[in-house]
Amino acid sequence: MKSLADCQVVFASAKGGASALRRSTALARAGARLRTCTFSEELWSSLAEVRADLVIAWLDSDEAAALAILDRLRADARARGVCALLVAEEPELARERCALWVDRSLDDETFVRSVADLLDRLRRGLGE
Repeated sequence: MKSLADCQVVFASAKGGASALRRSTALARAGARLRTCTFSEELWSSLAEVRADLVIAWLDSDEAAALAILDRLRADARARGVCALLVAEEPELARERCALWVDRSLDDETFVRSVADLLDRLRRGLGE
């Protein structure tokens, strides 16, 4: 997948569950250079250490702390000119906060293609 090949992705999740791990592995198989972390200071360290093309925030809960981190992430990503994609498995949370809702039954290939398509649209919107 050309748009993800050699793309530096920071993949953050609240709990690092199996679903998030499976999706991040699929992105790596598609050619993305991947750094995984949790929603904590680890996320900010990762962003300081690498020049990310894309930050994926995988929401597996709607805890107030995670949502506050997402607000900070959005502001930080805009300041850095980084594309940020917020992903949720719960449709209600997706409608409220996210760019992409991932159905639990969505296969990995479709997930990767959806991320790549959205990244292409985000990049065109940023004038890259």
